[in-house]
Amino acid sequence: MLKISMEGLMRGSLVASALRYVDQVARFGSIQRAAKVLNIAASAVNRHILLLEHELGVALFKRVARGMRLSAHPTKWERICR
Repeated sequence: MLKISMEGLMRGSLVASALRYVDQVARFGSIQRAAKVLNIAASAVNRHILLLEHELGVALFKRVARGMRLSAHPTKWERICR
């Protein structure tokens, strides 16, 4: 029998959300614009991305003065997110 914990389910759900947010931020180059499209607070998008980066141990984005850009291999990340 397969055991599934609520923590495991929540973690999977949070990762799925974070990947959606990464996709939108990469697409628009902005947390603000992505949050508007996703209809959630920009701080929530930012927090999910920061948590995913911490979990992976790698910066997914380069933070620049006018937005954000994927740090490396944009086509690879876009395929993963979609």
